[in-house]
Amino acid sequence: AGAIVLLVEDNPVNAIVARTELEQMGVRVAHAENGLQALDWLASHDADLVLMDCHMPEMNGFDATRQIRLIEAQ
Repeated sequence: AGAIVLLVEDNPVNAIVARTELEQMGVRVAHAENGLQALDWLASHDADLVLMDCHMPEMNGFDATRQIRLIEAQ
């Protein structure tokens, strides 16, 4: 409870379902619609967990995860 989760999901229905489930567990949820938005959000916020869709427009989850790991390694 109280954790911050960044939910990266481009499908609106999936985002609503995931957000609802997470909030019912007491988790605070931030939402991004693609990998680029996720990277932008993470540049100025901290998340305890990132839940990443793999197939999205702009930047897919695989590429975004690689970028996040590179940034964290620095």
